Amino acid sequence: MKGKFKKMQMSLKLKLIITAMVVLTNSCGGSRENDPVEPTQASLQKSLQQVVDERIVPAAVNFKSAADSYMESADTFCALQDESALQQLQQQWRQLNEQWYRLVPYNFGPLKNDVVFPNYMFIDGYRLRGTNYSATVQEEIARVLAQTEALPEHYFENLSFQKGGLLALEILSFVAADGVQSDQEILFSYFMSSKRCELLIGHAQQMQARAESLVQGWLTDFNSGSTSYRQLFLNDKLPDDTPSLTQLLTAVQEYLDYLKQRNVVTTVAKFSNYSWPLVAASLQEIHTLLHGNGKDQFNFVAVMRSSGHEQEAATVTENTAFILASIEQKNASEFAVGVSLLDGNFKREIPNGLDVDLGITFTDGD
Repeated sequence: MKGKFKKMQMSLKLKLIITAMVVLTNSCGGSRENDPVEPTQASLQKSLQQVVDERIVPAAVNFKSAADSYMESADTFCALQDESALQQLQQQWRQLNEQWYRLVPYNFGPLKNDVVFPNYMFIDGYRLRGTNYSATVQEEIARVLAQTEALPEHYFENLSFQKGGLLALEILSFVAADGVQSDQEILFSYFMSSKRCELLIGHAQQMQARAESLVQGWLTDFNSGSTSYRQLFLNDKLPDDTPSLTQLLTAVQEYLDYLKQRNVVTTVAKFSNYSWPLVAASLQEIHTLLHGNGKDQFNFVAVMRSSGHEQEAATVTENTAFILASIEQKNASEFAVGVSLLDGNFKREIPNGLDVDLGITFTDGD
């Protein structure tokens, strides 16, 4: 009961913080749909604030909500252990991973909270260097199930990133003990060993904790400091002195390069057969990051156009449309081409159009 009360307190606190943040944003001169976009630093700063308050922070909050929903489904499944509960668990994993793919293009700040072991590694081990840890996760699950003794204290907190995260939850949701992907076989695996549910609940709780830390980092305190990362970002006072807009553009560019170099669309979410909806979530997020949500003219592409970079803005718009079309058609080769083109836009046309000197050598984020 204490845990549930604490969770309710945290959820209420989070809702109050988000409400106050939205009210503050709207009270500080929210723009009308017909307001002209002038090529000024103020326009760029307004666009940046909208990205934080309408894209990044909501993405973190939605990921946390999805982690909570998955946790509830895991509890229900372990109580009932029937086919309907299993299918609900699987659907919640899909939704959780979609929310992750909306958040992961913004791989900085609370996601990169540590130089050696950042949060994102423990959520999605594949993102680090494109290594498929499926066999490692399955071997660890088999090892635990074969043991008669209880799991050691703090097992999940101390587990290496290669053995947990979204991949562990995918395998526990979609794969039976013998590797068969059949709902009946999965149910039988849980029936045969209560430890399997112990693993499911433990990994789900770890995902909840990671997701909660991301939201707290953005909205209340970053790395146990007294300032939120949102405040640091919007005040252009990041810990490493990187300009905020540079940090944002670099992170998205690195993510696009990662999608291209690691063949993500043909590699991830193999057990759930869900890779296309995941990359669709990411590219829709990036499209909205650049073009806004259609309700406000203050967005990066609009600023580029207003500053005389009409052709560059048109190129960015064409390339994002091309990628989204390739996803709809599930065309992996065209998707790779489109991602490569947009990756180049984030290196050249977008920073040029926003008058940003990135001043770095781009990599794939490894």
